[in-house]
Amino acid sequence: MVFHHDDSGSSSNHTCPDKSLADPPQVPFIGSMSFHQVAVIIAGACTIISCLICFFLIFRHATRYAVPKEQKQVIRLIFIIPVFAVASFLSVAFNNASIYIQPLTTLYESLALSAFFLLLLAYIQEDDDERQAFFETSGQMAAYRKTALAVFQFPVVEFLTFILTEITEATGTYCASSFKLYFASIWVSVITGISTGMAIMSVLRFYKSMKTRVDKRKPMAKLLAFKGIVGLTWLQNIVFSFLSSEGDLHPSSKLTYKDLTIAIPNLVVAFEMILFSLAFLHVFRTSEYNLKKGSTLGHGSYYGGVIGLGAVIQALNITDVVKAIIGAISGGRSGGRNYPATKVYASGGSVEYDRVELIPPQNTHYDSRPEAGPGYPGGNMNYDPRPEVAPGYAGGNMNYDPRPESAPEYAPYDGAQYAGKYPSPSASRYGQ
Repeated sequence: MVFHHDDSGSSSNHTCPDKSLADPPQVPFIGSMSFHQVAVIIAGACTIISCLICFFLIFRHATRYAVPKEQKQVIRLIFIIPVFAVASFLSVAFNNASIYIQPLTTLYESLALSAFFLLLLAYIQEDDDERQAFFETSGQMAAYRKTALAVFQFPVVEFLTFILTEITEATGTYCASSFKLYFASIWVSVITGISTGMAIMSVLRFYKSMKTRVDKRKPMAKLLAFKGIVGLTWLQNIVFSFLSSEGDLHPSSKLTYKDLTIAIPNLVVAFEMILFSLAFLHVFRTSEYNLKKGSTLGHGSYYGGVIGLGAVIQALNITDVVKAIIGAISGGRSGGRNYPATKVYASGGSVEYDRVELIPPQNTHYDSRPEAGPGYPGGNMNYDPRPEVAPGYAGGNMNYDPRPESAPEYAPYDGAQYAGKYPSPSASRYGQ
């Protein structure tokens, strides 16, 4: 919506031009329908088709919810299509409200990129503590923290620019059709561009360093799929904004200025969402989580609840993103247990080793293995399962001598003397 300020007495009067005032009288576009009515019908049909495809894909993930930490993020990435499709339809149907609706797509884009980063972390290691051990022992902690800060600043910045856009548009100082420095639109675009660039470049660098560990899960295909939507719509907006700013879009008797600058761009986006939704069926397919087809991912069961409602609720709950934002800003970590992980990792993270000594110690007040002698993990120091072992041998009872006849006051042991009375002692057993 465009507002005008007619303070002609002020030398600093900057008015956002409303070019729709120059629209010529309109005639029907098809039959008795205007172009606007036709565009609403087409955009609505495209939105319904793309949403149905995406909801079907989300349902499949929700009912095959084998790895919640991964699939929760996948559902969020898939949901970007309904967000863009619905926003485009509403922009076509309500031209004047488009400027208030479109910033929501950029805000969700920032949440989707955050979800992708969390998905990448889940690919590295599902367990939070094991992943922490990986970053610490493989020398990747600094890279991880820098990437987390660069990624999670994005939703914060976008939320602030969303509020700024709504306020400046309401006061008439936004002016999306102009790149003049005294309007807010140019500054919002610059801030958004810098924030987006930082986030994407950091994710790409982080992926490159983790490629050997996560590449088998094909995360780049998922990143390109949802960023393809964002990149294409961004490019289209730049083109139409430039044409509008230069005055190259001329309304006619069948097309108004808002049809050219709002309806057509959003109609194109609504149609593109059908194509992207079909691509998502392949990129975000559920076969790798299908336990009935031999998937080794997950923990042997599905956790999506009745018809997947639990999975959808988890995906809609963004508290994990909020915690990640707080953790990135504070330089800490969220969640997890209070004891170290059981793995150590070689530099670069390509090899991992068992780290048994880091397993939490057993309860010293209870011995589940009394048969284990001294020196054995968990052994009872007051119990000797081998009393026959002579002193000086590992595990031997220092207060028991099975050969009193071998003491200094006795003659050397003669096995023949005891033949038939005792089993012949083993020479290796007594060290002879």
